[in-house]
Amino acid sequence: MKKTCTVTLVPLGRTLQVARGALLSDAIHDLGIEFPCGGKGICGNCKVKLLAGEIALSPQHRTVLERKGLLPGWRLACLSRVEEDLTIEVAQFDNIVLADETPFRFTPREGRGIAVDLGSTTIVSQLLDLSTGRVQAVQTDINPQARHGADIMSRISYAIQSEEHAARLTTLVRETVGRHVLTLTAQAPGPIDRIRIVGNSVMHHLFCGLDVGPLAAYPFESPDNGMRHFSAAELGWLEVSGT
Repeated sequence: MKKTCTVTLVPLGRTLQVARGALLSDAIHDLGIEFPCGGKGICGNCKVKLLAGEIALSPQHRTVLERKGLLPGWRLACLSRVEEDLTIEVAQFDNIVLADETPFRFTPREGRGIAVDLGSTTIVSQLLDLSTGRVQAVQTDINPQARHGADIMSRISYAIQSEEHAARLTTLVRETVGRHVLTLTAQAPGPIDRIRIVGNSVMHHLFCGLDVGPLAAYPFESPDNGMRHFSAAELGWLEVSGT
């Protein structure tokens, strides 16, 4: 019997060699997958979809999947052990901002836009030609919230201590993204049609100035996960309020 198994990740196109019997969460943690509940198998945010291979279900694992309505093709990485070769689709990469020339499907339109990947570790912003989908300029920064907690749960803990703490975390990321927007538009002057920002639930709430309290305890769910719309002025981006 082989001592390692091959795990193929979609849509990244990455292949990992994983020790047989190892937790899948340990294998993919370094790729930027986040575990808001600390890998306790509670929140369901580390879900992966099995495209090939099989992962056995423990009673706890099955219960969480049923509660989340994720059966039959889904698994939680933190409760999954790798016993054979697998191909999995990682849900957290659905909205990943492309950093290379990988082809992707889109509907061409006139104008330019900015795509922002608001990660808990790094923030990546890209200026895009919406008629071709090509990246014209890129800005990156370490997420400045890290000074108030290196991981998601630490930041939630910091935010719920006071309204001032929560507002500070919101201001930090809004200012960073705002600087990215100014820099990108200066590198390639012209009107910006729209700016799209994606991130996990905690980053979404902190950027939008929403209460992260519901994400701090079981069942780690919030009623405010929907898309939010802001003007540049509402975000304090007065210099770009004309975009």
